[in-house]
Amino acid sequence: MRVMAMSVSLAAMAAGCVAELGPDEPMAEAADQGVIETAVAAPAPRPPMGWNSWNRFGCRGINERLIREIADALVSSGLAAAGYDTLTIDDCWSAKTRNGAGDLQSEPSKFAGGMKALGDHVHGKGLRYGIYASIGTATCTGKTPGSVDLEARDVRTFAAWGVDYIKADRCNADGLVLRDVFGRWRAAIAAVDRPIVLSASDNGGREEPWSWGPVTAQQWRTTGDIRDTWERMLSTFDGNARHPAATAPGTYNDPDMLEIGNGGMSDLEYRTHMGLWALASAPLIAGHDVRSMSAAAKAILTHREVLDVDQDALGFQAVKVRDLGGGLQVWAKPIAASGGRAVGLLNRSGAAATLTVDWRDLGLGTGAATVRDLWARANRGSFTGRYGVQVPPHGLALLRIVGAEPGLVTGFVSDQPWSYAASEWGPVERDRSNGERGTGDGRTITLNGTTHAKGLGVHAPAAVELRPDGACSTFTADVGVDDEVGDRGSVRFQVWTDGRKVYDSGTMTGATATRSVRVDLAGVTSLRLQVVGVDTSAYDHADWASARVTCGS
Repeated sequence: MRVMAMSVSLAAMAAGCVAELGPDEPMAEAADQGVIETAVAAPAPRPPMGWNSWNRFGCRGINERLIREIADALVSSGLAAAGYDTLTIDDCWSAKTRNGAGDLQSEPSKFAGGMKALGDHVHGKGLRYGIYASIGTATCTGKTPGSVDLEARDVRTFAAWGVDYIKADRCNADGLVLRDVFGRWRAAIAAVDRPIVLSASDNGGREEPWSWGPVTAQQWRTTGDIRDTWERMLSTFDGNARHPAATAPGTYNDPDMLEIGNGGMSDLEYRTHMGLWALASAPLIAGHDVRSMSAAAKAILTHREVLDVDQDALGFQAVKVRDLGGGLQVWAKPIAASGGRAVGLLNRSGAAATLTVDWRDLGLGTGAATVRDLWARANRGSFTGRYGVQVPPHGLALLRIVGAEPGLVTGFVSDQPWSYAASEWGPVERDRSNGERGTGDGRTITLNGTTHAKGLGVHAPAAVELRPDGACSTFTADVGVDDEVGDRGSVRFQVWTDGRKVYDSGTMTGATATRSVRVDLAGVTSLRLQVVGVDTSAYDHADWASARVTCGS
C-alpha cells in the first residue's frame, strides 16, 4: 500500500468470538502467536516522567558522583515530588568490553562503586533507576558493547542491579528488523521477576514504531533527536503529531526528551515546549542540570495543572483541529471530565496574534462552556460558542474548556457525534472502509464475504472516542480486517471505557474470522474504540462493522 499522510479530527460530526465484559472479567485474547502478539503489560499506566543525562551532559562528565548529586537534587528541588521519579543514565556509562562471564559492566574509572550500588542510592531517594543500552552491535558512541542477541542476558543483569526503566536505543543496528529486536527485549523483560518500563528508542521512526510499539513497549521514539532550538523542538513535535492514534493509556508515542532549562530557548518558548508535550501525552523526561536549575525552569516543569494535562487518565494525544493560517493553530484532546477538553492555541509566527477556538471543533455543543487558563491558573469565565485570546509570538495559550457533550442515542455509531477521531492513513470513515486518502473514498464494509451498510472504517493505528456520559448501556460491533486487503493486514481491536481496556480481540488478519464484541457501558463517560498495529501499517484496513450503542432507559 502507498505511504499516505495520516488524517485526524476532533470534531462533533452528527449523525467468531463474543466477549461481554464486566469489571472483573478478563479481556478476550487470541492465542499468542509470537513474542509481539500479546498486548504489552503496563507498568507505566501514565506517561513516564523523569530525568536523563544525555541532553545536558552527553558523554561529558558522566560518572558516579554526578548521578548521585542529580538524584539528591531531584528530591531537594521538588522535581521528584512533582512526578519526575525516574533517573536514567544514558550512553557512556559502560566499559569497552564485557566481563569474563560475558556480562555488561560499568567503566571503573567513572563508576567505581558499581551499578548496583548506584541503583541502591537512587532507590534510597525514593526514585526509580533507569539505564541505557543499544539494541545493535555497539552503543551510539560506538565505543562500548551493544546487546544484539544478548537481550535476555543483559536484562537479567539490569534486573539484578535494580533497574526499573531501560532506554533501548537503535544504534549500529543495520540489517536488523526493529520490531523483532524490540520484541526480544519485551520477552526478556517479561522473563525477569521485576516490572521494567521499556523505552524503544528507534530515534527516527524508520520502521514505524507507532505500528508495533503498542504491543511491544511502554513508549517508542517517533522522531529524530530533539535539539535545544525553537525550530527543532517544533519539527520534533510535528513529526510526533503524525501518528496520534498510537498513544493510549500505558503505551505512548515519544517525541524525545525535554530541553527545558538548557538555555537554547527563551522561557516563553520553553513553556510552549512543555505545553505541547503535555497535549501530546508524551513522556516527560527532563534533561537539564537539576543542581543549578533556574526558578523559571522549575516553575515550568512542576506546573501541576499542565502536568495534569499530560497525565490525564484517558491518554489521548492531541490533534490539530484547526489551522488558522500564518502559523496559527488549534490543538485539542479529550480529558477525563464530562465535556472536558484540553486545548492549545499555538502561535508559531513572529508576531502576536489573536487565536480563537470554536466549540464545534472540540466536539462540544455550541452553548456555554467554561474556560480556564492553565498557565495563569485563572478561570476566564463562561463563553458561548467560541473563545479567543491574544497569544505572543512563539507562545501557547493552554486552556481547559468544559462544555456540553452532544449526547448519544440508541443507534449506529457512524450516525453519532464523536469527540475524537484519528486514523494513520486517511480519515476515519463513516459507513465505508478506509480508502487511505480522503473522506468517502472507501468501499462497502465487507468482512468474510458479509457486507455491512453501517460501521466505521479505519487504518491502524486508529482511535475514535464517543461520550456516552453515563446514559448508555451497551456497545456492540463485528470487527475484522476488511476483505479488500485479502488475507493481509494485522491489527488488534480494543475497547476502552473511562481509560480502562475492557476488550482486546487479539491479533487479527484478513484471514481471521469476524469477531463479535459486546461491552457494558453502564456508568461509562468515555468510550474509546482503538485499533493498534502489530508489525507494519501496510494493509491494516480495520472495520467496526454494524457498530451500535444502546442508550436511554
